[in-house]
Amino acid sequence: KSRIPKRKKNAHKGSVGNLAMLCGSYGMSGAAYLSGLAAIRSGVGIARMIVPDSIYPILASGLPEAVYVPYESNNISSSLKNIADTVGKSSCAVIGCGVGTEQSVSNMVYSLISSAKIPIVLDADGINIISQNIDILMKSEAQIVLTPHPAEMARLMGATVQEIQSNRFRAAMIFAQKTGKIVVLKGANTIVALPDGKIYVCMHGNPGMATAGSGDVLAGIIGSLVSQGLSPADAAVCGVHIHAAAGDLASAKYSVHSMIARDIIESLPSLFKEYED
Repeated sequence: KSRIPKRKKNAHKGSVGNLAMLCGSYGMSGAAYLSGLAAIRSGVGIARMIVPDSIYPILASGLPEAVYVPYESNNISSSLKNIADTVGKSSCAVIGCGVGTEQSVSNMVYSLISSAKIPIVLDADGINIISQNIDILMKSEAQIVLTPHPAEMARLMGATVQEIQSNRFRAAMIFAQKTGKIVVLKGANTIVALPDGKIYVCMHGNPGMATAGSGDVLAGIIGSLVSQGLSPADAAVCGVHIHAAAGDLASAKYSVHSMIARDIIESLPSLFKEYED
């Protein structure tokens, strides 16, 4: 509660965070929608959704609160400068939720991570792309929060899921210290491992959160908090807690069988109201 940014009376949208979100692809518009809505519901002033033109009309009609930077999905190279400029003027970037792993997309992700000076939350396909060349991750000057589930963690480390799950603490800690980046290893009792060796374990959450889109929601929350001024480490820890606590509220209302990712987002206002009191 003490970490959540207090909103000043003279606040305006530009003073409470400017978040760039490279998310979504044809067939995966939901990932962009959920991460964007979660970021906005978590308090960011402006969410700039960098999305392919193929899904722009769908997102714009469903999430009008966001600002959109559409790019040509069949000619990404022509939009690279505009995309880089959008990321460069933001306070944080969320990269990877449902973005796909085509070569042109991979090239774009590599370019952004290599040149970025702002914090990055790297999720889903962003992690899968980087797993093919983690040297780029280690060379990046940006503060990066990675949010892998066990299978993605296994790809990053060249291991099996069973090996990751057999010692989750060790896997997260080793990768955080090796790369100098923050690792959020998702799952029951999500782990946040910092490069300095500190590890945090989330004691909230429930099996109902094992639903498509839940990870996109978490990435949006963490990115929103970083954009509002939290350090990436604090944003990772607080974001994981908020995500899990919202999930517990959702399961209490809808049951673990019936809750969906949107229910987690719908539970956020109650939590933030509590934090503001």
